[in-house]
Amino acid sequence: MSVVITNEARHVLLTEDSPFDYEKIHSRAIIEETQELRQDFGSAKVQEYHFEGISIACCTAEVYEDIHILADAVEPRVMMMFMEQGDISTSLEGLRDDFRFSTQEHNLIFSSSESETAAVKKQRNIHFFGLSFTPGRFLELAENNGAVLDGLASNIAGNRSVALAEKINPRITPRMRM
Repeated sequence: MSVVITNEARHVLLTEDSPFDYEKIHSRAIIEETQELRQDFGSAKVQEYHFEGISIACCTAEVYEDIHILADAVEPRVMMMFMEQGDISTSLEGLRDDFRFSTQEHNLIFSSSESETAAVKKQRNIHFFGLSFTPGRFLELAENNGAVLDGLASNIAGNRSVALAEKINPRITPRMRM
């Protein structure tokens, strides 16, 4: 997977090749990683945990100027995104060109596309939590667990992009914060 970060003028600020490690997400043991980034355009700390078709990520970030992020050669994943604090816009092929996440919003999304983009405005104290599944693992967990998950699973099994809520992201409830 390659990641390219550009500024508003589309000047490249950072390019990284991060090979996706198939073994990590399929490991039977929990693999824990921490990544830190400190650049002129911003800083971030991401803690990740991978195991048995599941990845968990906790991120804190500061963005000092408006940036655009492009990730290519992305393995399809089912992603549950919880934006605790912050505001980002993503482009999801097959769903929307401007899928915005703001403070205290969440959604469950699957995109069959091999690339993802995000626009992040200058801001401090970004906090988000992500839980992602390989499509196969999500289908296992969704089986016989209600009509909503059955509908999502049907799209994912057909490799069709889908979101739990396609128009407006649901709010994070007090019960979700427990």
